Amino acid sequence: MTNKTNCKVFKIGIYAHPSAPISSVAGVWDIFNLVKQLASNTREIQLALIGGKHFSQADGAPISLYPSTSPDSADYDLIIIAALGPIAKDGMSFDPQLLSWVKRCSNNGAAIASICTGAFLLASTGLLDKRKATTHWKMASVFKTQFPEVELRVENMLTHDGTFFCSGGAYAFQDLCLYLVDHFFGRGLAQACSELLMIDLNTRSQLTFSGLQALKVHNDKRILMVQNWLEDKLGENLSIEEVAKHFSMSSRNLVRRFKSATNEVPSNYIQKLRIEKAKSLLQSKHETIESIAYQVGYQDIQYFRQLFKKTSGMTPSQFRQSLNLNEN
Repeated sequence: MTNKTNCKVFKIGIYAHPSAPISSVAGVWDIFNLVKQLASNTREIQLALIGGKHFSQADGAPISLYPSTSPDSADYDLIIIAALGPIAKDGMSFDPQLLSWVKRCSNNGAAIASICTGAFLLASTGLLDKRKATTHWKMASVFKTQFPEVELRVENMLTHDGTFFCSGGAYAFQDLCLYLVDHFFGRGLAQACSELLMIDLNTRSQLTFSGLQALKVHNDKRILMVQNWLEDKLGENLSIEEVAKHFSMSSRNLVRRFKSATNEVPSNYIQKLRIEKAKSLLQSKHETIESIAYQVGYQDIQYFRQLFKKTSGMTPSQFRQSLNLNEN
């Protein structure tokens, strides 16, 4: 894609499907309107709200959106597809003309980003085939069924593959917007937005919110049995060979099938399980960090602290303190 960030005008179109939650449209508009103001001395940014008709919030709130244009012009540098709301079990279909417009924008050099379930629209164009993508973790099973050619990374809050960007559930659009600002306009402007909006620039994982349930959304029943069994064995120092033997599988077959189903190798998955369990235990003020480490399978306390910080971005003590701050 041509680097248009050096051009005088950078055109951003926010596509609002009639089923879109207003928050994922108005929130994105507010963030990029701030970017527009902050960059006004060095860059002209144009914003357009794109949609076929105006719509009201599904829950009846007295707020309506009136798109300024319909999907017609493909002269954009960035298209952001807002969330679509919940998706039915049999997926979702779209107007062929709408899909054609998205593909035309991409072919003309626009980057395309999707928010939450907006990934269903983007994936329906075929543009995400063989590419990494994410969506709301709760819609992962439906997404995998409808788009088997897409490399779904539902554990990721954000994905970036070529000129395509996706964000996970709900308010992950904030992380996506700051990532896009950083990518197209530079770290300085992204940092300024981060400070004003009080949004952390460091992207998070959906696993924090899904409790690892996102990695159970697949069709391999044997691997699901392995996952459930491992949850009960966190305090035991089990080898992959022992796990495989318990389920009458070879180690190689276990690792291959586990990776195919969850996008994780078993050893990494076990580590994440242990850290998530440790987070739960840290909510109790009566458990020492040493005791918690032992309970989740770590004899080396220092290693546990290092792994916890690497996974969570803070030490066990800092994590416990953050819980106390949230209570206050």
